[in-house]
Amino acid sequence: MKELMLPAYELLTELVPFFLVLMLILRFHPKHSQTKNLKVRKNVILLIVFALYICAVLNVTGPGTIFDLKYFDFGRQAINFSPFPEGIDFSEHFLNIVLFVPLGVLLGLFWTKKGYLLYTFMYGLGFSLLIECSQLLNHRAADIDDLILNTLGAVVGYLVICVFLGKSTAKEKSKFVILVPALFILVIIAGRFFLYNEMAFAKILYGF
Repeated sequence: MKELMLPAYELLTELVPFFLVLMLILRFHPKHSQTKNLKVRKNVILLIVFALYICAVLNVTGPGTIFDLKYFDFGRQAINFSPFPEGIDFSEHFLNIVLFVPLGVLLGLFWTKKGYLLYTFMYGLGFSLLIECSQLLNHRAADIDDLILNTLGAVVGYLVICVFLGKSTAKEKSKFVILVPALFILVIIAGRFFLYNEMAFAKILYGF
């Protein structure tokens, strides 16, 4: 049972801020009163799936938090700016691509039109960059390989879903639609960054 409490605590630090912001957006959404509006309900479900995916990526990658600053040491940081210095490791690099494919797929589902490839590229790059930078706080290496492969994975996922759904080429103009996924990525990452104190919770849980 104790083994489940730590990941449950991590998940709560990410999902509680997410649902608070989601409730605020829905509260002031112009269609809030239309509780049976199918499009609104579909978007809410999609955002929840999106949030769970972001949480899963953070759990796998283990980015640092504000509590890791206590142990931060500039001399121990490792940043690799040289792409693929040891060649291609197909198994490891393939997994890095696959990890971000769902990001592109979910963005493609959220954006109902084509024409968002550049935005998807920016999302993949930005999300991966946030993870890589935060990993420096817990003495893990920041690697440009991960940045390239993660971004590629997001682009591949977006292209796949566009082909599968046969989206039209018209562009949506709403900046709100473009920025909503970014807002929730930042909210979830911020929740984990400021609320997830793994060491302190482990001490309480296991009494060491």
